[in-house]
Amino acid sequence: MHIRLPQTHELDTINAIILAAKSHWGYPKAWIAQWMPELEVTAQRLEQQRLWVASRQNELVGVVALTEVDELGQIELCDCWVEPNHMRQGIGAALLRFACEQATKMTATRLVLAADPNAEDFYLRMGAVKVGERASLPQGRKLPLMAIELEA
Repeated sequence: MHIRLPQTHELDTINAIILAAKSHWGYPKAWIAQWMPELEVTAQRLEQQRLWVASRQNELVGVVALTEVDELGQIELCDCWVEPNHMRQGIGAALLRFACEQATKMTATRLVLAADPNAEDFYLRMGAVKVGERASLPQGRKLPLMAIELEA
């Protein structure tokens, strides 16, 4: 597997991975439609965020993205998606380790994320701790807020 910067012509594939990964959990289509404006990767977002793709044999299989480091030394993991046919093959773990390495290079001391409830156990296994909750759509839904302390 190779992790690299994406190219603009790969946006459709990136968004297809995100949609497939989110749909994998069996959410109602109406919920996914509410979430997609926030989840969609656009050309503008490619320029504004640090986003990478994972490829295996020239096929995109995952996406990971980070925001900028804030004044507290925290950086947010905004995206970590694996195409469902490639789940449980270590790609998500590799993407998260890569994100932590990149965050450390950017001088972050803590990686924070709002996890999909179905992915909470994955992040716990990877060393994250739950630090709170964040409101989500539809109204009343909550996402676990998690953090990983980064080593210098």
